[in-house]
Amino acid sequence: MNQLTHLRILLIIGAIIVALTVQLTTAQAVAAVPANLVGTWSTGPGAILTGPGFINIKNNTFITPPITGLSYSFGANGSFEEAIYIQPTNASYPGCVTSTMFWQHGKFTYFTGNRSIITSPVAADGRLGLYNPCIPSENGLAQFYYQPGL
Repeated sequence: MNQLTHLRILLIIGAIIVALTVQLTTAQAVAAVPANLVGTWSTGPGAILTGPGFINIKNNTFITPPITGLSYSFGANGSFEEAIYIQPTNASYPGCVTSTMFWQHGKFTYFTGNRSIITSPVAADGRLGLYNPCIPSENGLAQFYYQPGL
């Protein structure tokens, strides 16, 4: 056998190992959602909450919270919802801080092996809102938002 044949065999063996690893990881992920994960998790005093207190889907508008932060809700059925409100500082124009709000929902997978979560949002259903007092014509929902996460 020549070197090219050896390389092909090694690549095939590598692909088989990767496929088996993915299957094992998927098998670990099938475990039930831990009861202590179910609920809503928020930063700070809990001013950011998922649900209708953060976004009005029917009107396509955000409800601006009093402070920044983030919140995640996890259901026992594998559903999740995410709400994030940030205001990055702008030292050059302190009165022109752009507020950014993100919202999305979907399913999540819990991995028992390393206790991690992968979120799988509903594609093209999340929302991104930008607000800047210095550019009022650009305020509002700028676009749909989709960002899977780990």
